[in-house]
Amino acid sequence: MARRATLGCLGAPRVLVDTAGLPRDSAPHDGAPRMKPADHIPDDGEEKQADALEVGEGARHDVAPIEKLSRAVRADVSRLRQVWHTVRTPFEMVGLGFVTIAGAIGVSTVVVVGFHDWYMHLGMHLVMLALALLYLRAHVRGRKYRRAGYAAVTAALFLFFAWALVDLVPPRLEIVGDTVSADGGVVPNVMLRGAADALKVAAGFLVAGAAWVVLHWAILSRRVVAS
Repeated sequence: MARRATLGCLGAPRVLVDTAGLPRDSAPHDGAPRMKPADHIPDDGEEKQADALEVGEGARHDVAPIEKLSRAVRADVSRLRQVWHTVRTPFEMVGLGFVTIAGAIGVSTVVVVGFHDWYMHLGMHLVMLALALLYLRAHVRGRKYRRAGYAAVTAALFLFFAWALVDLVPPRLEIVGDTVSADGGVVPNVMLRGAADALKVAAGFLVAGAAWVVLHWAILSRRVVAS
């Protein structure tokens, strides 16, 4: 049965509407109409702050491996410094002196003569000095098998690099760079370096260092067996 209109207090008709079957959002209501809130649009300051945070986070991730490697290197250097301070006998000082003198003569020779890869010689001499210190570290700590292994590796490396230094004594052509030709090709720039006779002296000290390592290990091993 249809509902009838009724008169309001001012005489205007008021219609009664059945809203039971309508959706909740479509039901009439008083006040301002409902509006969906607009999405927040970040301003330039917020965007710059977000970019700075992302850059900072990425930089921390990039620096973390470098910091870890730096701590490991500092720890190794500290351990080698402790081994250096434990070297007390004249025989051990003579052996380290052989390695140090060989490195000083070898590096200065390749720099003066004009070797293009002089930094590789510097790195190799540092590696040999580190191996000698690691051998002495194993000796100080009483590591029998580790000391034997370091002795074998150190002596073999000394002899190999001594042979490499003697092989580098004669003059030879060295590549010092590249040049692009007119047709687009790459032409290497070569130069003739002079003879490096002083490398024979450095090689001699390395041979003496290898002999020192072997004698040091053999004498101490005999003492251990005798005791």
